[in-house]
Amino acid sequence: MRCAVVQNSDNVVVNLIMADPSVDPAPEGTILVGLPDDSPVSMGWIYDPATGQFTDPNPPVEEVIEVTPPVEEVIEVSPPVAEVIEVTP
Repeated sequence: MRCAVVQNSDNVVVNLIMADPSVDPAPEGTILVGLPDDSPVSMGWIYDPATGQFTDPNPPVEEVIEVTPPVEEVIEVSPPVAEVIEVTP
């Protein structure tokens, strides 16, 4: 079984090992906590012994993409100037 090695002093996961927490001894100053196969727990996570839950101290940051609407380009067009030609007889 995959187990988290949790440090007693601060409840931080310091290692992940294959062990049987009901039979195998934990390294000195730690406890072994069994993990489900699909658990995302890794080193650095915090274990809460009161609830049996692990917390990621660095949860993924939700990426926010700010979209600026396109600016409409306005081109001013001057009206055509009429050319006056004088004709002399």
